[in-house]
Amino acid sequence: MKHLFRAASAMAVAGALALTAACGGSAGTTVGADQLDLTPLKVDASTAAHLKDLYTKATDGGDTKIVAYMQGWEQYQKVWEAFEKRFPGITTKGLAINGPELSTKLSTERSSGKHVGSLLGGPDFQRKDMLRTLDLPAAATLDPAYREDSGVFYAPTTTVWGIEYNSEKVTGADVPKKWADLLDPKWKGRIVAGDATTPSATSGTLIRLYGGHAIDDAWLDRLKAQDVTFKSSLEIADQAVARGEFDILLTTLSDFYFPSKTKGAPIGFAFPLEDGNVSTPTYFAALKDGAAPEATELLMNWLFTAEAQQAFAGINALPTMPGAPAVQGLVPLDQVKLLDIPGPEEITSLWDPMTAKFKDVFGSPKG
Repeated sequence: MKHLFRAASAMAVAGALALTAACGGSAGTTVGADQLDLTPLKVDASTAAHLKDLYTKATDGGDTKIVAYMQGWEQYQKVWEAFEKRFPGITTKGLAINGPELSTKLSTERSSGKHVGSLLGGPDFQRKDMLRTLDLPAAATLDPAYREDSGVFYAPTTTVWGIEYNSEKVTGADVPKKWADLLDPKWKGRIVAGDATTPSATSGTLIRLYGGHAIDDAWLDRLKAQDVTFKSSLEIADQAVARGEFDILLTTLSDFYFPSKTKGAPIGFAFPLEDGNVSTPTYFAALKDGAAPEATELLMNWLFTAEAQQAFAGINALPTMPGAPAVQGLVPLDQVKLLDIPGPEEITSLWDPMTAKFKDVFGSPKG
């Protein structure tokens, strides 16, 4: 099974780890389940009945406040608003908490029995003992690539990695079609990248490409000979390509590319690539004994319905369900060759040795 995780992109998109909140839209007044219009979800009768039952249990019990511990919750604000509109009276809220602070909070909630959180969202979970399995008929056809082996993590959206280029300077047959194309001598001195020497979006991609055998030590050595300029951040490197200072951005994620492209930057995104592609999903998982359990299970099901998948696509977040809409002309994910990369524990163990390797090969970033 493919293991696809989103550590790098979460760090790139979420930013600081300070505690912040992002609330959903107006709660609205609860209605009877028979008044819910589930037609836009495009689910079968059995799944619709399950969702209505969950809604009834949540609203009858008054346990309707979903709290997610997740970096970057607010970037999906329009998705949460669509959910709250579909199921009146249920609210969503995200708290940007991670790392040791999250571990402490979860432990305190468990020991005190006072549960505030409902679910976790993000990358590389290592808290499986604190999570529960759910009945998710809406996700029945989800590709195994977007379910983690334990059966508690499901990803309704993902980001993908490709090669960005200045579309005014790189055209036609010169557009890279595979990672190996970056080694062509014509690109010497014309490639820029983010920092690969610390845990980052750039190093995370290279680690996954390495773990998936799309690149190897020989590839890294040949890339070094290309005189790649490494910047202190992916954002700085991205801007340098948009300004035409460099022709190629070694790698970037769709979450970075789409906003820049939408603003009119003269850039293109080479994806998919013939020698393998990295997809790093945003996983969600319900907390064991968490707050609002029925409302949480309702949200988790809804995330894999046609309505939710369209909502993700509408904000340029790639949806994962088969047949989900494409985003800004990219090839649909179910037609993309994905690398079989290591699981979260192995990826975590690779951060230190691989970033040290990158520093040894490429040196420290400049600017």
